[in-house]
Amino acid sequence: MPYLLGSGNNGEIISHLQEMYTDGSSLKEIKTAMNAVFLSHKLDCSLYKANTLLSRYPPLQVQSILNTDQLLNLLLMKFGFPISKVTETPNLLSLHHESVEYFLSEMPEILGVNTLDMAKRVPILLRRPIDSVQKLQSVLQDFEITDKQLLCCPKVFTFTPNTVQQRLQNLCNSKDFSILKPYRKFLWLVYYYNNLDLRLQAMKTFDVPCCITMFTLSKSSFDRHLCEGRYRINIRDVCLYLAEVLGCTEKEIQDNLCLYPHRENSSLLNCSKVVDFLLDCGITKKQLLNGLGVIFYDVETVKAYFKDLENHPAYQPFSEWLSHFNLVQLLIYSIEVDAGFSGSIMKTALDEPERLTSSG
Repeated sequence: MPYLLGSGNNGEIISHLQEMYTDGSSLKEIKTAMNAVFLSHKLDCSLYKANTLLSRYPPLQVQSILNTDQLLNLLLMKFGFPISKVTETPNLLSLHHESVEYFLSEMPEILGVNTLDMAKRVPILLRRPIDSVQKLQSVLQDFEITDKQLLCCPKVFTFTPNTVQQRLQNLCNSKDFSILKPYRKFLWLVYYYNNLDLRLQAMKTFDVPCCITMFTLSKSSFDRHLCEGRYRINIRDVCLYLAEVLGCTEKEIQDNLCLYPHRENSSLLNCSKVVDFLLDCGITKKQLLNGLGVIFYDVETVKAYFKDLENHPAYQPFSEWLSHFNLVQLLIYSIEVDAGFSGSIMKTALDEPERLTSSG
């Protein structure tokens, strides 16, 4: 009862519990009601939402209020979890606060990443046995998985170490997927492993380039991208489109694009989406022409990396970078770095006729 004091109208709460006691309610029902009142106060939510949390995860109904209070203090204040993260993952509340502190003391880092930062991305991590997490970390190290790759797909911790090891082994031995290992999103192939073979076969059938994004799409989005991929357009149509949009001659565009060996496989549909997206973001036509190779990257990849640039601490305030003449080249460079290329290769996107590999 001391942990309910300060929870709004104390007299009303006590009166309600006394009524439950006298009307024949079971001890479990009374305990559940007490927990609901406490959660409502602690999480600053309605009693209805608190009861919803209890129904979603029944062990909370009879859990010690003392433990819940100490655990929430740990998650909300010491670790900085937002309330929304706690309410979205109610099974976190069944943890014992001492087990959480022990977990973090035993594993302060995972692949060099602060365990607390990792837990914020995938809270279920705190429920995993420490020896299992340590074994999984060892598996990732054996396959030379980087911290950036882990941060991109922390959900890999939802699998057992043996499952991750087997999937990584198969991927690295596959001629279709081993080439994607340097990419930042590579671990998503582990997460979506059961979809890979069917989707790869479909992509080959429709002559759609292999990229990691295609394996992570919903079924409807994947089907739509397959249909779009069927309509490969001659490079001349791409040149005509770019010349019209950028206000250049067709020859200027052709001379620019001739630096890219894979230009014949360009998609007019993807090209137009990339151009529209960048222009809508405030990129000028001159900037786009200076980094025209960006049209060969999947539009979803361009969107994701552009957002990364917007939020990157080194490019703040971003409004000042937005007008930089080489911004699109910087965008291409950031994509290629994650793909495992050295910075010198993309020193300037158009000065050197290096082969650009479409990013996943």
